[in-house]
Order: sequence, then C-alpha cells, then structure tokens
Amino acid sequence: NQTNQTDVKKEDNATIDNWEKKIIELLKSQPNVTTKEIVNTLKLTENQVKYYVKKLKDDSKIKRVGTNRKGSWKIL
Repeated sequence: NQTNQTDVKKEDNATIDNWEKKIIELLKSQPNVTTKEIVNTLKLTENQVKYYVKKLKDDSKIKRVGTNRKGSWKIL
C-alpha cells in the first residue's frame, strides 16, 4: 500500500511539472497573455491557472512586468 501511495505522488508531481512547463511555454510565445486566455488555451480552470502562476512566481520562474492590465510576463 505504501508503494502505491508513493507512485501516485510521483504521478501528481509529474502532472504539475507538465502544466508548469506548458504555462511557461505559453508565456514565452505570448508574454501579454491573460489568465483567461491561459484558461481557454490549456483547458484548465481559472483556479488551476492561478495556482500554477502563483507557484511559478513563488519559485522565481516567472515575473509580471508592468501592471496587471497592460503588463507582460518575463521568464526568469
């Protein structure tokens, strides 16, 4: 049973890493993209996108430059 739980956690981490990578790739190609556009492009919920964006910002992988309305994303 312990092994199965570990396997599930590994799969969850792989999925999270995959979404983070997809968001970073999207931000690279479209630095001015909005949260709603990320939701529509990646077929995630708005809360999922907010979670991953916050995680990426907290991990210093991305940064918002400018205002929320007229700014853009910078990959660090």
